[in-house]
Amino acid sequence: MHLSPLFLLITLLAPTSLSLPAPTNSPSEPDCFYILDGDGTALPVSQAVIVPLVSEAESASHSAHSAQEGKPVIHTADELVEPTGDTTENLKKPVIHLATEHTENTENTDSNVASDKKPVIHTTDESSSPSSSTENPVIHTTTSNTTGDIPPPPGFIIQPKIGTAPKSPGGKILKQRFGPYVIPGGGKVGEYTDVPSPCPEGGCYITALESSLEYESGAEANIDTGAWLHHMVLVLYGKGRQDLVCGENPFGELQPIFASGNERATARLDNTHPAGIHLRANDTLALSTELMNQSPILKQVWLTVTLEYTFSPGYQAAELIWLDAAGCFGSDVPAKEGAYELRSKPWVWTGAKGGKGKKALRLLGGGGHVHDGGEQVTILKNNATICDSVQLYGRTSAYRESTQSSPSSSSSGSAHHHKRDGGLSHTAMQHISDSGRCSEAAMGIIKPGDMLQAGIANIYVTEINQ
Repeated sequence: MHLSPLFLLITLLAPTSLSLPAPTNSPSEPDCFYILDGDGTALPVSQAVIVPLVSEAESASHSAHSAQEGKPVIHTADELVEPTGDTTENLKKPVIHLATEHTENTENTDSNVASDKKPVIHTTDESSSPSSSTENPVIHTTTSNTTGDIPPPPGFIIQPKIGTAPKSPGGKILKQRFGPYVIPGGGKVGEYTDVPSPCPEGGCYITALESSLEYESGAEANIDTGAWLHHMVLVLYGKGRQDLVCGENPFGELQPIFASGNERATARLDNTHPAGIHLRANDTLALSTELMNQSPILKQVWLTVTLEYTFSPGYQAAELIWLDAAGCFGSDVPAKEGAYELRSKPWVWTGAKGGKGKKALRLLGGGGHVHDGGEQVTILKNNATICDSVQLYGRTSAYRESTQSSPSSSSSGSAHHHKRDGGLSHTAMQHISDSGRCSEAAMGIIKPGDMLQAGIANIYVTEINQ
C-alpha cells in the first residue's frame, strides 16, 4: 500500500498495519482511492476515484478549489496497546455462502443463520430511478436523541449506508456473511478468505461497498459490546490487475478495491458519475481481516461485506488509489508520543498506464482513515489542500465503551487506549465513529504531472482521454 501526495492532520495512539494478501495486526491502516478509466478499463488508485476529463477549460475551473495549502500534523496521545499472544488457533475458519435469498433492500436479515452453517447471501433486484445515482452524499445534520446519537458538525459528509441510499440504476445489493470468528477475551483473530463475486459471469460494476461485524442474531457487534473490526481489505485478482500507485504486487496479479476500519464507512463510486469497479468473467475476490475483542468474555462474531452492483450500460470502470504513509506492500507505522507529522511519499500521476495515451483524472470523492488518536487526514494536490477528512469520536452510542466492553484487569490488553473523546462530554471512553468524506466538487481533477500526498487516505476517480 502506498500514500500519494496527501497530508494527514492526526492524533494517533498507534497506527494500524495492513499487508496483502496475509492479514496483519500492526497499528495503522491505509486509505484508498478509486479511479475510472475512460475506455472502460479499471485502473488501481489509492481510495480515490477518477473520472475522465472533458476539457482543459473545465480542468482550469476545478484548479481554483486547490488554493489552500496546509501540512498534515499527527498528534498522539497514549500509545495503542495491541493484544498479545497468538490467538489464531481459536479461529473457526470462515466458510462462504450456502444459499441466496431475494429480499427488499433490508438490513440485519441474517439473524437466523446458525453458527454451524455457511453464510447466506441476500440480494435485491429492484431497480431505482436513473436519476438517483447522480445525487451527492447526504449531509447529516440531525440524529435520533432516543439512541443517544449526537448530530455531526454542519457540513460534515457521511455517506449513506447501502440499503438506505438510492441505488444505482438497475442496482442489486449483495450481503455476504463470513464466520463465525471466535475471539477470546482480550484477543484477536485474522483470516484470509475467498469472497464470491456478485457476477461470476462478469460484466457488472460494483458501485458501493461497506463492511461490518454482527452477532449470530444479526445485531451489530461494536465497541459498546467489546467487538472491533480492526481492519478488513477487499482485493480483486485477475489477469493484468495491479495497483495504480504501487504497480505489480509480489503476491500476484491483484489490486485493492476497498478497505475499512471500525468506523465502517461506506464507499460509493457513482454519486455524481456512472462509475464502478468493473468485474470480468475470470476475476476473483478475497479479503484479509483482523478482528479484536476488548471484553474479557469470549465472543463469536460474523464479518459482513455488502456490495451494490449494476449491469447498467454507460458505466465506466473505476479503480482504487491506495495511499499509505508506510509505502507499498506494508502499513506498519510505529506510534510516537506527543504531536508529530506523517506524510506519504509524493505520488505523481503520469497520465498513462500500460502504454495508454495521456489522461486526466476526475476525483469523485474520498476521505481518510486512522485509528484512535487520529484527528484529521488532509489530502493535498500539488501541496494545496483538496480534502480535510475530520475524524469524529463517540458520535453514536455503539462507539462508546460500556461496562461489558471494558477489558478486565487480567485482560491481555486488546483495547485501544487513548485520551481523545471527540469533544463529547461522556464518562465512557470514546472511539472513532465517523470519518469525514469529501465530494467531487471539492476535490476537482488531476492532470498528468500533478502530485497527490497523504498519510492514510482514499479517493475515487474516473479517467478521461486527452
